[in-house]
Amino acid sequence: MGVQNPLEEGISKTIESSLRNWMLKSIILNKVSRKESYPYDFYKKLKEADISLFKGVKKSEVYNVFNSLESKGLIKGEAKMSGKRMQREYAITKKGARVNAMIRRKMKKNIENIKMLMDYDSE
Repeated sequence: MGVQNPLEEGISKTIESSLRNWMLKSIILNKVSRKESYPYDFYKKLKEADISLFKGVKKSEVYNVFNSLESKGLIKGEAKMSGKRMQREYAITKKGARVNAMIRRKMKKNIENIKMLMDYDSE
């Protein structure tokens, strides 16, 4: 792999940023659908997972995704004591559960087709 020129690098970063944001939304929505979650706990698990797409993710990005999902009515936050401090714990809403189920169905349905297209070799 050669060195990218500045234009290619910028395009690559834009695509990676969009993919990361979309994946964070999907993963957080799915996580919250299974168990109420605190953004900071999710952030710590994300860092432990050591997934290249999420290297360098900032706490503020994670909190922004939680806030975005809440503003869309997909999750709902409630202030609770966690240790010695107040934190917002998020739970899925009915709308969020429907959207999460739809995303999971679509992802499962299309994952094999995506793999096929990415691995396609014309002969």
